[in-house]
Amino acid sequence: MIKPRVGISSCLMGEKVRYDGGHKLMQTVLAKVGGWVEWVPFCPEVAMGLGVPREPMHARHGVHGLELVGNQSGSVFSDFLSWNTQLNRVFDGYVFKSKSPSCGLDIPIQPAGSRSFGAFSSRIAGRETAVCEERDLDDSEALVSFFESVFLIAESRVWEARGRAVQDFAATVSLGLRIRGGEPHTIRDYGALRNFLAKPVQSDAVLTLKEALNLDFATDSLCEMRRYVHQLKMGPEFARFSAPVPFEF
Repeated sequence: MIKPRVGISSCLMGEKVRYDGGHKLMQTVLAKVGGWVEWVPFCPEVAMGLGVPREPMHARHGVHGLELVGNQSGSVFSDFLSWNTQLNRVFDGYVFKSKSPSCGLDIPIQPAGSRSFGAFSSRIAGRETAVCEERDLDDSEALVSFFESVFLIAESRVWEARGRAVQDFAATVSLGLRIRGGEPHTIRDYGALRNFLAKPVQSDAVLTLKEALNLDFATDSLCEMRRYVHQLKMGPEFARFSAPVPFEF
């Protein structure tokens, strides 16, 4: 079975790396989904050598892009070479800690009035990778959408590595593309396809149970995951359609 690689802010895995010495364990989501993916935790601040605890920081525009600034000391941190090990990995998805100046996907940027990705998340977003914040996954629809994207992206990499035509894969996952705003016949390369698949399901795209069951995904593992995530969304009445899962929840 394909096991997608999903990056995650270390504090969401329960690691005590936050500025206040605490963590933000994403217990419910990890219990439901943890066995299906390879989680790769990373804390940008710890990678830079900053201690725990440490002073809180904010992000601002600098000469060479976003930089992190200590709220009390005014110390500026803009040397992010220590992030390269994580940035050089290929991810199918990434779950970021919301409101973090390094990891948030919608944070205030100094000077006041602008908002943007964090200093680290801006280097992941847009790289053929599905991204979200942990608070997004509290919503069952968003949970389904995100992990469908993750598995579809992972499967596309397998097809590409085997030299199979991108048009064939796009046709196979045509509904998955359409509900994310893409049209299979317009796809010309795997990069463009993955960037479409990384998008959340459009709010006006409503799938019926029959459509969900009849989606023509590329492999049995994707069908299995589709049925599993829909069980999470629809509850016990959907269990008879679901393949066995390797853990209890």
